[in-house]
Amino acid sequence: GLARVGYQHGWATSFRLAYWGVRDSLVRKTRLLFPIRYPYSRLRLAFGLRPMSYLWGLDRGTPIHRHYLEQFLQEFSSDIRGHSLEFQEDSYTSRFGGDRVTKKDILHKEYDNPNATIVADLTERNDISSEQFDCIICTYVLNVICDVDKVVSELYRMLKPGGVLLIAVPQVNMYVPYWHDLWRWTPEGFHLQLAKFFGAPNITVRA
Repeated sequence: GLARVGYQHGWATSFRLAYWGVRDSLVRKTRLLFPIRYPYSRLRLAFGLRPMSYLWGLDRGTPIHRHYLEQFLQEFSSDIRGHSLEFQEDSYTSRFGGDRVTKKDILHKEYDNPNATIVADLTERNDISSEQFDCIICTYVLNVICDVDKVVSELYRMLKPGGVLLIAVPQVNMYVPYWHDLWRWTPEGFHLQLAKFFGAPNITVRA
């Protein structure tokens, strides 16, 4: 079996499987390697394990979470229409909305974004009118905001009756301290969070 694996997948893979098989057998049946295994695992933690990319894979292509996000936006692209709002840039509005979008705004918290048409902090008092947008695209924003309920309530307030919020948050993702990343959601937990303002029957979740 190991010879067949070596022939098909390379001898390094075959030797690795043989190593793990022998080691697993010794540890389970005799505990022989436990005194070695325990400090080895502590040593790995001490030196630390690093992700392959600190750019979520942007340096190697499309990050996997963006791949699934774009599938989601394609599925609901017909909802990107009329007066639309997106955070930081309008890449998804333009890409998936096309001619259905009659007006687009870009929201940013700081004044350093030259593309921003609206500068406001949704956790504070702001001048954004209620019932203004037909569609709001909010991708990977809530995970860096402390008062999530406040922002969701503002997004609800800003939507026109019948408007649609297309929103994405991380469930499993790399943690980067300088990004001030705060939250992760399960599908059920995020559904409950949105239901406080939008009502459970009005929410569709893709995980």
